[in-house]
Amino acid sequence: MYLQWTPGQPPPISSRVHVVLWIWIFAYIGVAVRIGLGELTTTLERTQARPSILTDLGRSFFLANVVGCFFMGMCQPLKVKYTQFDAVWTGITTGFCGCCTTFASWELFTAHQYLTHLAVNATFVFFVQLMCCFGSHWGGEFIGSKICEEQRQSPAVLASQLRATALARSLQTDAKWQVVVEALDTLLEPHEEGEVDFVATPSKLVWLMPRLSLAAFACGTALVTIAVIIHLPTWSALWIAPFGALARYELGKRLNSSTLPFGTLAANVVASAVDCVVLLWLREPEWAQAAIVHGFCGSLSTVSSWVNELNGMATKQAVVYAGLTHGIALGVSLAIFGGLEQAMPLSV
Repeated sequence: MYLQWTPGQPPPISSRVHVVLWIWIFAYIGVAVRIGLGELTTTLERTQARPSILTDLGRSFFLANVVGCFFMGMCQPLKVKYTQFDAVWTGITTGFCGCCTTFASWELFTAHQYLTHLAVNATFVFFVQLMCCFGSHWGGEFIGSKICEEQRQSPAVLASQLRATALARSLQTDAKWQVVVEALDTLLEPHEEGEVDFVATPSKLVWLMPRLSLAAFACGTALVTIAVIIHLPTWSALWIAPFGALARYELGKRLNSSTLPFGTLAANVVASAVDCVVLLWLREPEWAQAAIVHGFCGSLSTVSSWVNELNGMATKQAVVYAGLTHGIALGVSLAIFGGLEQAMPLSV
């Protein structure tokens, strides 16, 4: 017997709220990982006789960008196979991967090097970082495709997977998919007593996901609140991070097109500009600066989605998009910082 909604019974939350909750939850995790990796690299640097390559590449963001791009790549084949969990995949890619990586801090770091007469270093390091992010993305994509590889499935199993996907779509969009569900119910109905109900697990999971997102949201918010109370300067970024992720998500939905992902472009440029303004003019309180720079701007901007978009484009289009994003973001950062007589020291 399938575990599903009875006719007329509404889902516990709308499909839009379901997606927002998963983005919110994974945004917490993504920023926490980015902060943790930044602390790890800083600790490692203290054990060295002199600054290592991690300092040249950006202690606070380089490893986080590589990790986020890896998981973004790994999710691509997995979300194609397990389409019944679209909301969860959106949460992982937009929330975790997007918030673990940060384009704004990267551009801020590059602009500061140009303004301190390290143009050669800034140029070469940018391309090294870019290649590392691409390599990480491709590595994750390779591992994800290997995970998806398996023996050819029987028609019954394939039909059960289609049923789970159709059930999710019928709950999230309209009743047209319900016709597919009913047809597959008839086809897959067990004819012999004791036959294994192999579609129960996917159906139960699809039914469970909205409830699980509500529980995870409540627990995550409570844990973040406790962390902020314990040490405000470090964890204040977690409070504001989901708003940056959701702003980026909305920009992508409204502005991304088949020509160019203008939503991602706008998010990265705006975050880079806000980063500069906050660092120059918002000095007190110190925790507010960290919250906006590492929380909101770090989550509004993204490297993982940017690299994933570049990876799916034709070569000419990818070059134009990469140059446009980097050129505008760097130009805005230089214009804001260029008004100063001397570049201020930055801990990015």
